[in-house]
Formats: sequence, C-alpha cells, structure tokens
Amino acid sequence: VRLPRRGWIGAILGLAVVHACREVAGVEALLKWPNDMLVGDAKCAGILAEMAGEALIVGVGLNVSLRTEELPRADATSLELAGAVTLDREMLAVGILNSFGELVQRWRSAEGDPQRSGIRSAYLAACGTVGAPVRVDLPSGDVVMGTAIDVAMSGELLVRTRDGDIRSFSAADVKHLRRSD
Repeated sequence: VRLPRRGWIGAILGLAVVHACREVAGVEALLKWPNDMLVGDAKCAGILAEMAGEALIVGVGLNVSLRTEELPRADATSLELAGAVTLDREMLAVGILNSFGELVQRWRSAEGDPQRSGIRSAYLAACGTVGAPVRVDLPSGDVVMGTAIDVAMSGELLVRTRDGDIRSFSAADVKHLRRSD
C-alpha cells in the first residue's frame, strides 16, 4: 500500500474499536478526528500510529473499568462508567482484532483506496467531528474556529472557517464545541 494512504490505518483501528465497543460492550461510541474514541463528549480511547522505518505500528488505549477518580482527565470516561453490558477484556480484544482484520483486508483489497474500500464512508459515518463546530489548536499556537465539513481522501480534516474559507489539517488538537460556542 502506498505510503500516503498508510495514514488510514489509524482510522481503520479507530473504526474497529468503535465497532467492538458498540457490538460487544453495547456502548454508543463515536470517533473524534484524528485519533480518539468518544462516548458522549468524553474520551474513552486513544489510537496511536507511528512509522518505524517502512513499518507502521498502531495501538489503542481503551479505558475499560476505570472509576471516575482513576481517569487521567476530567473529560474522560470508561466503558464501565458508560454502562457497558460487558467489560470482558478478552471479548473486547477479539471484537477489535476481528473487526480490524476485516477492515484492513477490505482496504488492502482496494489497494489502500479509502473510498473504493468503503473505509472513508464508514469512518465518516462513525465520526462525530464531521458536522460539528470545532476549535483547531495548531502546533504553532494558532487557533482556527469553524465547522468540520469532511475528511479528505488524504485523511486531512477539512474545516470551513467562520470567514467561509476551507482549511485542511493533517495534525492538530481538535475540540468539539457546543453550537452556542
């Protein structure tokens, strides 16, 4: 698979986590671009991807049974706090891995094309960021406010700014805002 499309692997893992949390744990989960899983407005999982030479290494941290006082931050949650029907880590891991394998196979069969494989449309359907008002905090310290309107084929987030311009972001800290913000 061509290098530029490898960025979709993190999104594929995120989809697998969402599927497992919905199907195994019975929790309504959503993706937050680029690498978080939310339950409601609270972060329940984070997905990491890193290049090591020609290899891409992906991983996920999923809060399964943490209690409120154990959470790493105030805007986090766990499957237990979200009312999961099961906290069985083996069942969750099997659900994630099975879904990840199926999604990667679809993606590889389409030669890494996120559109042709259906990965992009599945990601958009599971992504709570698209359509939301957002604040984009850039590594430079700049802040962009607007509405997330799409995720490009490249994996970049497209945001319509308050001035009507469309900006794309490949890396940023994105905060979902309330409609009144």
